[in-house]
Amino acid sequence: MKRTVLIEAMLELTGSDEADSLVKIVECVSKYYQMPVLVCTIDYVLLAQFPNSPINDAGWNMFLEQQIASPEYLREVMDSELMSQSFEANTAFFSESQVSNHEPRIISPIRINQSVVGYLVIFWRKDQVYSAEEQELVLSISLAIAIEFRKRSTGNFTVNPATNLFLKNLLEGRLVTTPDIEQWGKLADVDIGGRYGLIAVIQPNSTETSLKQLLVKLNLTVDQGPAQILSIALQNRVYLLVTRIESKEELLPIFHMLEENQLYYGASELFSDLLTIMMVKRQADDTVAYAEKRQQAGPIFYEDVMLPILLERMEHVFSENFYHSSLAKISHFDHQNGTPYYDTLKHYVLNFFSISETAKELFIHRNTMTYRLAKISEISGLNFNDPQVKVLLLMNIYYLK
Repeated sequence: MKRTVLIEAMLELTGSDEADSLVKIVECVSKYYQMPVLVCTIDYVLLAQFPNSPINDAGWNMFLEQQIASPEYLREVMDSELMSQSFEANTAFFSESQVSNHEPRIISPIRINQSVVGYLVIFWRKDQVYSAEEQELVLSISLAIAIEFRKRSTGNFTVNPATNLFLKNLLEGRLVTTPDIEQWGKLADVDIGGRYGLIAVIQPNSTETSLKQLLVKLNLTVDQGPAQILSIALQNRVYLLVTRIESKEELLPIFHMLEENQLYYGASELFSDLLTIMMVKRQADDTVAYAEKRQQAGPIFYEDVMLPILLERMEHVFSENFYHSSLAKISHFDHQNGTPYYDTLKHYVLNFFSISETAKELFIHRNTMTYRLAKISEISGLNFNDPQVKVLLLMNIYYLK
């Protein structure tokens, strides 16, 4: 394959709507050089490689064997010193080092908006000269791959490493003053101000590697209009900080994509002060944990589940040892007389003390409901106008329902 044919083929592929055009570009480049080629993200997530089977090349065959056993082996294929150099410069580097008996490699950064988002790696023949002309061609290939990255990135996810570090420090509670946040925001090119929303995402049966792959997938698929979305994998979940939003409805496109990928998620309340991020993070964490526990899909915000979460946290306090004595009296009366007062009280409490809603739920007349409440009060001594009584009843009924 001649050089001009390679360039024409790449141009045709980058202009196509084919979902696997990145894979085809990698295959095209591999056939041109007659050597293995791979593309990975900045976090060492492998996106495409060719060939996919052993060939007459010891270094590539070792890579295939080790990559199956351990995805982290990709780190060894990448020369750390060259990674550092290519991160700072807009050029490709040639590695002649024999780390782990690898063949020489060319490592070229893939950039979007001056930010490195991934790397192109070409295994190189020992007898092949890496000339200035070859370097220029490799950079052209990297540009074609960057176009593929951009085509897949329909949203405004931020992949700048400085931004990732900003978000990591923020969510780990290291930025505790407004000047700190403003300074880091300027360094990371983050728009400080306006309203924010934080979403925590859990992937069932996730691993560190699968979370990184999820992060790349989110970066490439979410469409969120003008908002800036900062994303990072921390501990056992992914966090999305969405900026410049005015209402919860603006988060719905993200929710839709998360549901399509069968992910659990929980969103905090919208907030304006990044200094409150640790409280907001707890909201998102609690909400996604609630969603995962109940295998709940659909839009879920902290304010929608705040009360159940609060009650669950206090469950150890309201055990049977703290069973309200008034409830025992009502239950005993029902057992002796065959009356439905305990069940009526339970529905009344869980309907937040609404007579009309409870009557409707029990298919009884409002007057009947009023009569039953009077009898319950007579039997138990409960005063339904006392706020403290209502709180105690709510907590007891919630755990005994």
